[in-house]
Amino acid sequence: MQNFKLQDKFHRVLWKNRLISNWLLNDHIDGLWYVSWDDPEKFWIIEGFFKSLKFSSENVKDQYDFYNQITDSDCKNQIKQLIQQSKECPEEFFQKTLIFENQLGEKVPMETQVCAIVTIGFIFKFKLQEEEGVSRYKKLESKVAEFEKLEGVYNETNEIYLEV
Repeated sequence: MQNFKLQDKFHRVLWKNRLISNWLLNDHIDGLWYVSWDDPEKFWIIEGFFKSLKFSSENVKDQYDFYNQITDSDCKNQIKQLIQQSKECPEEFFQKTLIFENQLGEKVPMETQVCAIVTIGFIFKFKLQEEEGVSRYKKLESKVAEFEKLEGVYNETNEIYLEV
């Protein structure tokens, strides 16, 4: 279940605060959460985060259930610590590597930054750790090489067919 109220709040924050917009847009991100200031169990997760963990947003019916599925107790405690630190020092950005579990059951490290908007909410910005990104790139590169081989076989077969 998506929290449209929090999604609207998030969009208003971006609209009003150029610093936060710049912080979000200054680098590639693999996901984003907007968390309520008063109740951290209420949050909105942007679709890109699902995709980063190999989930489809259509398969995520309830975002809180999804959160429980991808986080273990250690990760949950680290998220609570980040929220607490951000509440205590809202002028600072806090960063930590969090480990999530993707749909395939693999552990996925993500660089996490948190920004507090006093009395309104928290924005979590996620980026796959570099080795994960490189790994994805190499997998894609090998798939391209496989397709190029298949294309060569296809071309050879066509040439043989035309000769017959």
